[in-house]
Amino acid sequence: MFKVCNDSHSVNGTSRMGEISVVYKDLILAFGEPMESDGHKVSGEWVFHDDEADITFTLYDWKKTRLYGSGLMSVEQLRTQDKETIVNIGGNHKGDIDAFKSWVKNQIEYAKVGKPFEQIILGLKS
Repeated sequence: MFKVCNDSHSVNGTSRMGEISVVYKDLILAFGEPMESDGHKVSGEWVFHDDEADITFTLYDWKKTRLYGSGLMSVEQLRTQDKETIVNIGGNHKGDIDAFKSWVKNQIEYAKVGKPFEQIILGLKS
């Protein structure tokens, strides 16, 4: 099971694997604020790690904001808009990217209804 670790050391050896279309503010709802990134091409990123399988994935906004180019939206606009945007997925090329995408989408849906995975899927009470 993935956990958000947001540890910049965990991204060593990762590279772009694909992308996912999501509402950025939904990522914040599900996973909290992203950690700061390079402040130029990427305004923020999340790092996810599965310790048991030694799989790492990252989600990051590549060249989406004014940090990269003056004609682009502000970081605030990206993080508060209601429309979907493409977010890059990086990883250590060990995991199933489609399974990760599905997991991300599910975590967003769980966050929107205010219940964690364990309550919805397993029927556990808080």
